[in-house]
Amino acid sequence: MEWDAWLLLAKSRAEDAVKAKASAIRKKLFKLEKAISDTLSELSSTLSTFQDLKQKLEGLMEQPHALVRRLVVSLGELNEKAGRAEELMAFLMKVLPKWPTWAKEVNELLDKAIFLAKSGDGA
Repeated sequence: MEWDAWLLLAKSRAEDAVKAKASAIRKKLFKLEKAISDTLSELSSTLSTFQDLKQKLEGLMEQPHALVRRLVVSLGELNEKAGRAEELMAFLMKVLPKWPTWAKEVNELLDKAIFLAKSGDGA
């Protein structure tokens, strides 16, 4: 009888631990999806602002001024960084549509882990 009580307590603790871990993973999934979406939005806004700035700078390039050389160098650096931002944006745009499927699969696995912890068949 005493052994059964210990076994029941161990199963209960294991189930609680699995539920807590599953909950933490679900929260992280939600936060990650939001971060991807927010980053995509921010990149889009930043690239739009960059394009506006680039047009204004190109108009200034024709002016005879000592700072024009610095503008040319800065514009080149900005173009390089904008290219990297566009690559990241393209990657995120590929990932975001797949996200619901991935999240569903992870949630199903978490539900299965909780079920196995409840039934005691996890080992």
